[in-house]
Amino acid sequence: MPYTEDLRQVMSLLQEVCDKIASEMPVILEGPTALGVSKLGDKGASILVWARTKPLSQWGVERELRLRFKEAFDKVGIRIPYPRLVVSKMEEEMGEKD
Repeated sequence: MPYTEDLRQVMSLLQEVCDKIASEMPVILEGPTALGVSKLGDKGASILVWARTKPLSQWGVERELRLRFKEAFDKVGIRIPYPRLVVSKMEEEMGEKD
């Protein structure tokens, strides 16, 4: 998450999505749970979400969680960080001689 976002709000939204998907996917045995901020990196904060699933179901659950997280973020206007480059032109500090 970008550092400009309210991380408590983001975690609350993630947990709402987790609670909803838990009731819809019987392959989920425990969780999912938004555990909290797991990393503060150069592009933003990472939030750890944990779940226990039936064997070999974890990848499908992970994909569905990511899709629903993105949809929930879009709905409330939370942006996901992405690499970008800002270029600025520096003017010469010394004035031109007449």
